[in-house]
Amino acid sequence: MQTERIRSISTQVKKYFTIFAMTCILVALYLASRYNYLLFHSLAEIFSIVIACGIFIIAWNSRQFVSNGYLLFLGIAFLFIGLLDLLHTFSYKGMSFFPNHDSDLPTQLWIAARYLQSVSFLCAPFLLRRRIEARFIFAGYSLVTFILIFSIFTGLFPSCYIEGVGLTPFKIASEYIISAILLASIILLFHYRLEFDPKVLRLIVWSLVLAIASEFSFTFYLNVYDLFNLIGHYLKILSFYIMYKAIIETALRQPYNLLFRGLKQSEERYNSLFEHMIDGFARHRILLDDKGQPIDYIFLEVNMAFEEQTGLNRKDIIGKRITEVLPGIENDPTDWIGVYGKVALTGNSARFESYSEKLGKWYSIIAYSPEKGSFATVSKDITQHKQMEEALEAKVRERTAELERSNRELQDFAFVASHDLQEPLRKIRTFGDLLITRAEIHSNDRRHLYITRMRESAGRMQSLLRSLLEYSRVTSREKPREKVELGRAVEEALSNLEMIIHEKEASVAVEKLPVIEGDYHQIVQLFQNVIANALKFQRPDETPQIRVYQNKIDDQQSPNKNVYQIMVEDNGVGFSERYLSKIFMPFQRLHGKDEFKGVGIGLTICKKIVERHGGSITVRSSLGKGSTFIITLPEMQGIEG
Repeated sequence: MQTERIRSISTQVKKYFTIFAMTCILVALYLASRYNYLLFHSLAEIFSIVIACGIFIIAWNSRQFVSNGYLLFLGIAFLFIGLLDLLHTFSYKGMSFFPNHDSDLPTQLWIAARYLQSVSFLCAPFLLRRRIEARFIFAGYSLVTFILIFSIFTGLFPSCYIEGVGLTPFKIASEYIISAILLASIILLFHYRLEFDPKVLRLIVWSLVLAIASEFSFTFYLNVYDLFNLIGHYLKILSFYIMYKAIIETALRQPYNLLFRGLKQSEERYNSLFEHMIDGFARHRILLDDKGQPIDYIFLEVNMAFEEQTGLNRKDIIGKRITEVLPGIENDPTDWIGVYGKVALTGNSARFESYSEKLGKWYSIIAYSPEKGSFATVSKDITQHKQMEEALEAKVRERTAELERSNRELQDFAFVASHDLQEPLRKIRTFGDLLITRAEIHSNDRRHLYITRMRESAGRMQSLLRSLLEYSRVTSREKPREKVELGRAVEEALSNLEMIIHEKEASVAVEKLPVIEGDYHQIVQLFQNVIANALKFQRPDETPQIRVYQNKIDDQQSPNKNVYQIMVEDNGVGFSERYLSKIFMPFQRLHGKDEFKGVGIGLTICKKIVERHGGSITVRSSLGKGSTFIITLPEMQGIEG
């Protein structure tokens, strides 16, 4: 607090001293004008010339690293403005440098310099956002200045002052035009005000305002030594002094406010973005032991979001080691120092989620290295998300356990249905046989018909229960991974169907089949059901012709794994493909039960087996022309549940 007060008092003292010094200088100049007006005029003009040259020197020597053309353009302009003002000073009445010329010459040179100055200020703002070629601007001003000087000394330039008469209409009108141009320049400066430091902008505007006042003063004098001429030069001195404060003093004392304004604005934008980031940001330097291994890191910079996410205050952590800020962090399960050390030393970025035991929070972190030996992190507090995720996982586990319990209950029911209900059905069929035999019921007796239908229904019920048991076994079996030779599985299926194949005099051709991962017994059941289906739905006038072969295809979703198509082709009765959606549904039959036997669950079991192996099954068929079952199985994909 005391330091701020002392700094404020010091600033005030400097301000008052500057005002006092300027007042003394102006008084001294006034006294010089009373003693010798020519001396006053020379001092006033030399003052502005020196400042003009100073502005040129600052601009020219900073041209390589200044990002916009405003300062360089004005600097070059001021060099040639100073040149015209120097000729104006040498040609002033009483200097005797140009004895063959009267007071019109210095007035013409004055007007030419002021036109050049005002037009330069009008054009300069348009170059704020672009670089310029200094040599072209310099050459352009050299040409314009040469033309002005040539026209003045050859009489082509309009007269501005007539001895014994005073100012010409051209001179007076020019002062108003120049003032209007300067006013337009001020308006342009306010339009581009965001490109300037506020203090620099304010000083330049005041300099231009005083320049306008100076021009108005020069419209009233009758001779080059009168009061309005004196006031005009005073105002010009003040205008150039303020321009000196705006450009030369600022460039030397606060270069970031003028020469590096673009860099300062970029830094301000960076700081604004840095502080208003939603994610936490921190920059660190890694510390190594004698062996070059990371053992710690130091906080260099953190933003507000980092403070909010971690509860750490930047004043307490900047410049400190992480082991000082969070003692014991080296024992955290997440090896923070090791992870960040690898990023800082290798330059390889890292993205991960981890839990900080010290802070008691989950974070999603991106770490990268802007330069070797340092790293930066962008972090997000995902604790709430993780809690929701864990809660969801708990619900999923609970739901999974519930489904497994329900599945076991269904399996128990299927077991009961397939075993406990089988016994009553066997008794029904047995007692039906006894009734027919012992009661000596003849086949033409109505009672015989009733008992026969009862026995057939009991038989169908037994078949249905066996099918349900087979279906439940598909989902209840464990899911082993073993090599399955499909050719051997088909041979075993054909062996199981040997009797029916022989009865129907069927022909089954099996081509070379691939090896996959799967459940051997279920694969055998799959082919047994599909081939049995083909044998069952034969055409009455033809013997069954069955062909089993494979097509190898590329799976676009899994380019590193082979997928096989196993084709089971028959010449049976076929069906219309409009019923394709029903063919794999349980208990769906496309033919009458008297025409073809079965309960309609065999293909449903096939579909379940294929899906558990990560594949698919479909069929192409035409009524009366046979069917082709297409079984798609992955070579290396695990079995799906």
